[in-house]
Amino acid sequence: AGSAPPPSAAAAAAGGSRVRVTPLERIPYVHGGYAPAAPLMLHDGRWMDILRRLMPEAYAGAAALLRHAVESAPGASPEELALDQARVMKWAENNPVVAAYGMMSSEGGQGQ
Repeated sequence: AGSAPPPSAAAAAAGGSRVRVTPLERIPYVHGGYAPAAPLMLHDGRWMDILRRLMPEAYAGAAALLRHAVESAPGASPEELALDQARVMKWAENNPVVAAYGMMSSEGGQGQ
């Protein structure tokens, strides 16, 4: 691990040079991998404000998800709300603010 892979057969046949690939453990972004953190982010006022400022349309989608949960459970506290996990995951997939939240909430981001 950590060394560049051999050139592809096509690149070798065309006389191409090697391409250095960064090992996965050094790449901080996970394509859609932080979508499972979205339900936590939806309850974090600081991150919802960041979402509202940077991505107003995505914020509107998040607000709709929260409204749906509130309407489905009248009188429930925020901790008791049952978010539709499939809808939340679909909304959160590839959202850069959700990815930032996941990164900053992980050990790599020191849980900020």
